[in-house]
Amino acid sequence: MPSARVTTFDAVSPHLFLRILSTLSPQDLCGCACVSRAWRSQALDPSLWTDIRLDLSRRAKYPGSCLEALERLAARCPLLTRLDLSCDANDFYLEPFTRYCGHMRQAVLRFSDVTDDGVNLLVSNCSQIEALDLQSCHYITKSSLRLLIELPNLRVLNLAHCRMVSVGEADGAAVAIACACPSLRHLDVDGWEGLTDSGCEALFQGCPALVTLCLDGASLTDACIPPLVETLHDLKKLSISFCEELTDVGIAHLARRSVHLTSIRLRKGIQLSDAGIAKIFEPRQREQHEVRLHHVDISECHALQMLTLSALVSASGYALRDVNLAWCWQLRDAEITLLLEGSPRLELLDLTGLEELTGKAFRCLQETDEGSCMAAICNIRKYLGLGGQYTAGCSDRGRT
Repeated sequence: MPSARVTTFDAVSPHLFLRILSTLSPQDLCGCACVSRAWRSQALDPSLWTDIRLDLSRRAKYPGSCLEALERLAARCPLLTRLDLSCDANDFYLEPFTRYCGHMRQAVLRFSDVTDDGVNLLVSNCSQIEALDLQSCHYITKSSLRLLIELPNLRVLNLAHCRMVSVGEADGAAVAIACACPSLRHLDVDGWEGLTDSGCEALFQGCPALVTLCLDGASLTDACIPPLVETLHDLKKLSISFCEELTDVGIAHLARRSVHLTSIRLRKGIQLSDAGIAKIFEPRQREQHEVRLHHVDISECHALQMLTLSALVSASGYALRDVNLAWCWQLRDAEITLLLEGSPRLELLDLTGLEELTGKAFRCLQETDEGSCMAAICNIRKYLGLGGQYTAGCSDRGRT
């Protein structure tokens, strides 16, 4: 019998080999670079190193060698477009990338020790940045926000839970964003507890193109809703946490905008009534709007009952993917059954804290199609005697 033909990588064209390498992770590319000089040359091609996420958790043991390695890595990535230095970065580790990677478009620096100096380096050398994530970067100040005017392409900004924004400075920071970033499309300032109605109005007027907006509602009242509705015509995703001062009056205004939303989060609306919350969903029923809600979080809205669930299912039941009803104490099996039966594409349901559930609502999961992948997360101690959360899905039907 003729011998089988053996094909080696030497017979693969450089272009095809590069395409193969493009499917590998940076870690795998480093392994390929150790095979031979030819492989090293291909594996270190700058076109393969456009998205890097680094874990610097062990940097304290080898600070000098870490800096040297980052310097060499940055020098080999002139085409880098996305850098993730979450959790363990600081200005020293960021600096080489700002020097060599001028084409960077996304920078993820959340939970890091980056300061105003680091942001200044990034803005000065990487003017094409489109997305900047500085969540929980506690060493930056309002000075960094003023620098963002140098990023004309900035569309995504995450400043959630930054300690620099104290109770007395939140409105000033909001004004700084409004002045520096008029083209923003996605903004997260959750955790800014001192943000007031006037600060929000300035933000809305300065960033009228927002599609996604996340706010901390601790200091917001109904007065912030009318300017939101009148100004943010492109808004699709709205999140307001700790909206304890919002009432049905504000929700009535929000209902005018809600027909365009695909995601809404109103956490801890303790002053909202069942009828008030239902108004958010009712316009969709009247207008038969094409846009449908996919994600709904109305957790800790204690007055929530059948009226809201009925309106939600009628308006967006088939489109719903993720619903959070945690700590809505008055919900019973009847309301949850209605939701489960009316939302066949639901993937995640959070019912933590609903101790009045008996488990009867989950009988419909036994008839759920295998492909729907329902996952119900709940706290039903009275029914199962569990001390924590219970997960019931397609693979756990026996338990339900």
